[in-house]
Amino acid sequence: MTLNPDGKHVGEKHKNYWVSGSRDKWAYVPEEITGPWNRPVDVWNQFCVEAHLRHIGTMQALVVQRTFL
Repeated sequence: MTLNPDGKHVGEKHKNYWVSGSRDKWAYVPEEITGPWNRPVDVWNQFCVEAHLRHIGTMQALVVQRTFL
């Protein structure tokens, strides 16, 4: 968990933001980002919507490789 300068805990999934004097020490939980870790394209698209960004390009889906010892 992340701890904000005011002592309040923020979830494991969080986004930092800039505050003058505290730099990027503050964080919040982006409720709009709900995709699981293994769906990075979905998470990226949700991030872009939440941050009001437009992504021009392509992003490949995650390829999970198994390793055998």
